[in-house]
Amino acid sequence: MQRAIWIIAAVAFFAWSVLAWLGNAMLGWLAEFVAGNAGQLTVGDELAGWLSWAAALADSAGGALIVIIWLLGSVTIAVAAVVISRLAQWHSGSQRSHAYKTLPPGWRR
Repeated sequence: MQRAIWIIAAVAFFAWSVLAWLGNAMLGWLAEFVAGNAGQLTVGDELAGWLSWAAALADSAGGALIVIIWLLGSVTIAVAAVVISRLAQWHSGSQRSHAYKTLPPGWRR
């Protein structure tokens, strides 16, 4: 049971990491698209400069935010795996101890 819990946690961590990587890639692609086409997306040159600057800011701040969210999600996955593992261990230990609540036959006090 312990091995299955940790395998599931590893798969969840891998999926979470791939999701964060894809989000970061999409954010970078979108920022490059907006910065490269700022002149066509706006009416004036001044507004295009501001849009290009805002896209670069969103790319860098968004990248940092994605890393922070990824880190929080990874810690959550690890804590959940530890808690579930401990609960499974505690539950299986309490089931085994039920059989030995009485003294075996032939035991002398």
